[in-house]
Amino acid sequence: IAAAAALVGVSAQAATFERVSGAGFSAGAAMPAVALTDLVIDLTGITTDAVQGDPSNTVLMYSLAGGTLIDGLSWDTVQTAFSPSYLSEMVITFTNSDGNGVNLTPGVADNMSGTASYSDAAMLSDYGLAFALGADGLLRVEFNESFNDSGVTPDGLFNSGNLTFTNAVPEPGTYGLMALGFYIT
Repeated sequence: IAAAAALVGVSAQAATFERVSGAGFSAGAAMPAVALTDLVIDLTGITTDAVQGDPSNTVLMYSLAGGTLIDGLSWDTVQTAFSPSYLSEMVITFTNSDGNGVNLTPGVADNMSGTASYSDAAMLSDYGLAFALGADGLLRVEFNESFNDSGVTPDGLFNSGNLTFTNAVPEPGTYGLMALGFYIT
């Protein structure tokens, strides 16, 4: 999956966001349904192993309403990069089923191994990076590395923390369709 060159390196204080676009994914196993408010993901114990798309990476799938706008985001993490991997290589990628979305690198400036804490928030729309989920409402969250270091598995570990998508609600045009669906059923 390639990042758009014009948007690489957009920063919100200590983190970096990059637009992701690609070939999408197949849903696979059943996903937990999530209420249409905040989506909070517990990061405790999640590892990063390889570059994006590698089958060894941890991938979480969430089922939200179709057309949900992914915009508000906050994170509070304690993460460890195992030598020779760097904290700046640990990436959280979140995409819709078309493969479009954003890469979040909480420790972008920390080109070192070790443990560090990162906490911040951003509105993706402030950077032109907000995106909507497709009609299927699927959100894919992959924990990966921007560089795969040989000789270490896993490369990184989220010791604790949360990733929160705030006010994950359908776009306004979707409300009418939802109401019609509720009326028909």
